[in-house]
Amino acid sequence: MTKKLPSVSSNNYQSTSELTLDTTNKEDYTETSVFCSMMKRLGELEEKVDSLKSKPSEMPRQKAELLNVAVYRVDALEAELIATKKVGCYNFVLHCIF
Repeated sequence: MTKKLPSVSSNNYQSTSELTLDTTNKEDYTETSVFCSMMKRLGELEEKVDSLKSKPSEMPRQKAELLNVAVYRVDALEAELIATKKVGCYNFVLHCIF
């Protein structure tokens, strides 16, 4: 699905930085440092994604039970609300007739 970026050691970053420090062109140094920073951050992001992939995608049993209890409670409240509306409408109709 995803391709892993090649591992770049910190030695590679240092040698690249040292090469650009010797040159007088500031743009090259800036582009190299930005690239190195970006590669480092991408590597960190890839590690985080891998750790998230390794975690189970299932909900823990206790949380699933709590969720089921909450859903049951919502269903019960919804049923009570429907019953209350029916009684309210029935009382309104009786009031209008008499």
